[in-house]
Amino acid sequence: MSGFPLAVSSLEACQLRAEPIERLVALMERHIADDRYPGGQIAIARHGKLAYARNFGQARAGVAVQDDTLWLLYSNTKVVTATAIWLLAERGAFRFTDKMTDHVPEFARNGKQDITIQQVITHLGGFPSAQVP
Repeated sequence: MSGFPLAVSSLEACQLRAEPIERLVALMERHIADDRYPGGQIAIARHGKLAYARNFGQARAGVAVQDDTLWLLYSNTKVVTATAIWLLAERGAFRFTDKMTDHVPEFARNGKQDITIQQVITHLGGFPSAQVP
């Protein structure tokens, strides 16, 4: 688990259960065996400590995944962002029906003052593909 900028710990020390991670590992291995994707990584941290990290498969043809493998994520970051937003909503930080300007006042520029958080995360915010000055 070298190459990560966090102190290395363990699942137990971070109070994480091994069973769900074992299921995730099995899923990754099965998907790679089924050629759904060539490789991947899992890194799980809690309280600033790296509890688990594992590399799977190939980064590209003939090159094994390493701790420092760089990945092109494209739109996959939307899933991570939406998950973080959902967790914040569950904790009461906001409601999906809140206007973006309730939390980011600068969002009101260019006539976007009535756009809700739900519209933004479901791609219904009405953003043009290119900004016109």
